[in-house]
Amino acid sequence: MTTLDVVSSKKKKEPMAEELAAVELVRLAQEQGLSLTGPNGLLKQFTKRCSRRR
Repeated sequence: MTTLDVVSSKKKKEPMAEELAAVELVRLAQEQGLSLTGPNGLLKQFTKRCSRRR
């Protein structure tokens, strides 16, 4: 059995809740026409809100 066989035979891990939330956040932003980067983009807004919570 080769390393490739071992790797390909492993079951795929279920995505973590954080990963699912990030995917959904990006999907919604794109659906609403919001840029992901830039001065009014999702990344900037998300970072700003997270930094306020501390």
